[in-house]
Amino acid sequence: MSSEPEMEVVKVSTDDHQFELRVFRQVTNTLTNSSTIVCAPAMGVAARKYDTLALALSAHGFNVVIAELRGIGSSSVRASRAEDYGYHEMANIDLPAIHRQVETLFTGDNIYLLGHSLGGQMISLYLGQNPDAADGLILCASCTVYYRNWAFPGNLGLLAFTQFGGLLATLMGYFPGKKIGFGGQEARSVMQDWAYNARSGRYRSRQQGVDLETGLKQVGGPVLTINFADDTFAPEAGTDHLVGKFSPAASSARRRVRLNAEHLGVRKADHFAWLKQPEEVALNVSNWVRSLAE
Repeated sequence: MSSEPEMEVVKVSTDDHQFELRVFRQVTNTLTNSSTIVCAPAMGVAARKYDTLALALSAHGFNVVIAELRGIGSSSVRASRAEDYGYHEMANIDLPAIHRQVETLFTGDNIYLLGHSLGGQMISLYLGQNPDAADGLILCASCTVYYRNWAFPGNLGLLAFTQFGGLLATLMGYFPGKKIGFGGQEARSVMQDWAYNARSGRYRSRQQGVDLETGLKQVGGPVLTINFADDTFAPEAGTDHLVGKFSPAASSARRRVRLNAEHLGVRKADHFAWLKQPEEVALNVSNWVRSLAE
């Protein structure tokens, strides 16, 4: 890259929650239409961990906004017995506020939503309730955690761990991810929603009148899925399961990409290695967006 954009921080408030958006403006506009990519992180991963990805995408002509998941990084709340939230709060309260802020920052831009792992599930659920909110969806190592999408006997281990996580969070009032070595300090409802998805393959909301599972059938725009050859957390079968919940229009407008260690320039193409070497991901995103304009 010949130059790098300056990063600016924009504060967002929702219900009783404040957090920061990390904003990177494009280096040069090489795209047919000015475009913004909004990135939603994985479980327990702070927004700042995606700065390298944002720099790579901005070099390809995108404005980039990195969101923060509730309870992580710059978020004003932390999961505890007294502070609980789940998929509903992230998908139906935080993401709409983020979207409104992005539209203020980049009026008239095409908007693409990119989600990594849990972040991909949250933006999918958001689009299910707001199907016209984006011009395209990018899922990076993102899938349902339904245990049947993993091969035996690993699927049984996954089922056991997810149910243990949900139970532990229920008993303690939160999930001590840092002590266990998985995720961050997560809210009990997040872990209960996660465990429910793992055993049933479906999504639910504790908010009366909100049907997250049925809403996914409204997701009908273009979809780019990116999987990684050595990723045991997000198998392609799981990604197919998530996209299979969308409108048939999304499947017909879908591009699938599978990247290995050689593509990325890393030793192992696992769930997180691409964040350190994101150029191949950024190139595939750029090529896909360009193809939509053809």
